[in-house]
Amino acid sequence: MRIITYAIDPDTNLVVSRFDSRSRGRSETGFALPILDYDGMLPENSFATVYLLERSGLFGVPSGWLNGLTWTKKIDKAWKNLHREFWGMKPLPMNRAERRALALLKEKVCIPEVVE
Repeated sequence: MRIITYAIDPDTNLVVSRFDSRSRGRSETGFALPILDYDGMLPENSFATVYLLERSGLFGVPSGWLNGLTWTKKIDKAWKNLHREFWGMKPLPMNRAERRALALLKEKVCIPEVVE
């Protein structure tokens, strides 16, 4: 079973996700955190803020910071599908407006490519 739980960071209004996967005796837990990409802030793009979703384990996140998040199910589908893509899950069905919102969101929050 694979479960994603969403939270909103009240300081940045960005969405964080917690991923739990349990199957055949194996379990995986992690967080997807939007991290500001300072290297991407260039004069050429007017110092636009871009975030990278990064994976962190349970011990890589300060517990006090987690307590400050607002855990909720009421997240836009664009954010949900961005995090579902990050965790390798199928997207939820979306209408045209939601697909446009996802495209705009992907301009601000990037999923780094995994190099194997």
